[in-house]
Amino acid sequence: MIKIHKDAIEIPTTLDDKKELVKWILNHPLWEHALKTIKIPPDDLVDDYYFKDNNKEDFDKSDWREETVTDGSYHSCVEFDYVYVNPLTDEVDDDVSLNTKFQIWVEAGGWSDQSLEDNDPGYAPDEGWNDYNKWIACDDWRLMTGADDMEAVLLKLAVLVKLFYNDDGTDKRYFDRCPQVRMNDSDEDDENFKDDCEYDADGFCTKCGFSKSY
Repeated sequence: MIKIHKDAIEIPTTLDDKKELVKWILNHPLWEHALKTIKIPPDDLVDDYYFKDNNKEDFDKSDWREETVTDGSYHSCVEFDYVYVNPLTDEVDDDVSLNTKFQIWVEAGGWSDQSLEDNDPGYAPDEGWNDYNKWIACDDWRLMTGADDMEAVLLKLAVLVKLFYNDDGTDKRYFDRCPQVRMNDSDEDDENFKDDCEYDADGFCTKCGFSKSY
């Protein structure tokens, strides 16, 4: 895997480290969203509250701690596609006879609160937005990757999530690539654009940190 940023971690090589990183990515908070807040009883009341035949409304909950319940998992947020590619390019070739190498491609992303972007009253569900219908899984193009087997693709996904997201699932928004500048104002072709990066001897931009190969 090309190291896309100077701060990106290296893919581990030992089995124990690989297992730990795969477990980490499958259980990352990015794949979850807040659902509701509940009151948690003190330890000495847990059995009485949860397991005995009591009227739960009789308990004084004023000093109980609050805990956020989450919903979602990687099953909803990580999508796998199975393709044959040209082994020389790792891309699907128009000439299907050249597509002889099997790969797993992945798209992934966190959750978006639709109610915050609802500018059309007709878009909201009939019952209105609530904690159970406002969340939608979305793709983050920065997490698109692929590999020859499932272990490799999960490890590559973990590297990208560690680079672009914090451990609590929040976005590291300071990771922006240097802007592109036009080389020739008279031509609109992509070839006439270049990024504004300044690369060091290792091939990483001294300003944004991204690799020249990315």
